[in-house]
Amino acid sequence: MQHSQPHTNKGAVLLFSLIVLVLMSMIGLSAMHNSSMQFRMALQSKQKSQSLNVANAVLQQGEAYIIKNIKNLDDMSKMNDSALKGLYSGAKLGTFIKNVNYAIDSFSDKNFLIQKNWSSSNSRRYQKPSGREGDGYYFIEYIGQQEKGAFTTTNTAQHKPPRKSYIFRVVAIGWLDDPKIYSILQSTIKIQF
Repeated sequence: MQHSQPHTNKGAVLLFSLIVLVLMSMIGLSAMHNSSMQFRMALQSKQKSQSLNVANAVLQQGEAYIIKNIKNLDDMSKMNDSALKGLYSGAKLGTFIKNVNYAIDSFSDKNFLIQKNWSSSNSRRYQKPSGREGDGYYFIEYIGQQEKGAFTTTNTAQHKPPRKSYIFRVVAIGWLDDPKIYSILQSTIKIQF
């Protein structure tokens, strides 16, 4: 006759299984958190890229405004008109622009790199075409003139009268859904007349 001996484990397998279950749960939660974090980073990266596209469209609208509306010296007087928000003059121009009005002076803390400082009171709102998403503002600042000298062509000794170039800075901000994710672009445009 054989006698069976009593087991002395008394729940060791149960305890070991519980520890393995807790560890697996922690690994699973960590993987979910990691996946969620990567998703948010990818979404933010996508929004940043899209906000850059919107800012570029806003910048192009500002440049188009200059090309369309500044054709001669009389048009330059618009750069002094306080009723036309978003147009500034950082330089004087004879009788056409008498007062220097820097764009940066119109921003509350002198910082246009912060999205909340942009408004319709200090810049021009982006007029988005139908079907386009996003929002933004731009401002235009006349920053001075450059005089081109006369030149001689290689075939003849003709001299052309000097032409003056008028230089403008266009600064634009654009965002898509989240105004905390935005892009700011700047360009310099030169027109001659």
